[in-house]
Amino acid sequence: MTPTRKTPTPTRKTPTPTRKTPTPTRKQPRRKPPPPPTPTRKQPRRKPPPPPPLPPKNNSSSTGKFLKYITTLKLDPKSHVTQKIIKKQYHKLSLKYHPNKGGKAENFRVIDDAYKYLEELTQTELDNFLKESKELLKANEEELLKAYKLFKILDEDNTVENIRKYYTRRNGSANKNVLKLNSFDINEIIKTMFKVVREHKKEQKYLDAMNLIGQDLEITKEEWNTAYSEDMEEIKGRAKDKNPLNTRKLNGGTKRKSRKTRK
Repeated sequence: MTPTRKTPTPTRKTPTPTRKTPTPTRKQPRRKPPPPPTPTRKQPRRKPPPPPPLPPKNNSSSTGKFLKYITTLKLDPKSHVTQKIIKKQYHKLSLKYHPNKGGKAENFRVIDDAYKYLEELTQTELDNFLKESKELLKANEEELLKAYKLFKILDEDNTVENIRKYYTRRNGSANKNVLKLNSFDINEIIKTMFKVVREHKKEQKYLDAMNLIGQDLEITKEEWNTAYSEDMEEIKGRAKDKNPLNTRKLNGGTKRKSRKTRK
């Protein structure tokens, strides 16, 4: 008998599933927090810069103030003034305007304020003020002359000083012989200014001149408003004279023909 060989059956090896083990990652070291800032020394506060120097006393506004107080004491700013003259004039006016002497307290207060201001000035300051005030008056005089001529208020015989004398509020009533103006009423002067400004279509130079004269004559709001209202009434009256009331309005209006009836 022949021996029988057993043929080995092939066995397939099933691959065993291999799990990939994750490679261990190194833990990064934690960052240390930044060190706290080192305390700095407080720098000493800088002193603020000193204020700018005050403007000199002899500026235009103070010259105007000086002029105001000199004129209240009834002194001429064009002439030489000293402390002796100021003191003498103050005593003279105080005898007249003091309440104990029968004067008004308001008037005496104004004189007293003027003397207190002028008393503190030195002779050099007085001389400087007088020099500047002369220049200021001269410039103002020229401007006012131009302004008055623009409105034809100033005649050849009159000057700005005469007009000021006539229209001063202190004297109250003024002599008509001082001026040779067409009208002695301040309302008429304001009306003439309004008229000329209207004629020249409110040009800037006329408006400036009107403001200058208003300041010079010390025109109050009430006078300005009354003159304006009177002027407007006059304009309305002239308009009524030129264009009398329409007969159409009086008769209740004439009916217009409709388009259909028109041929």
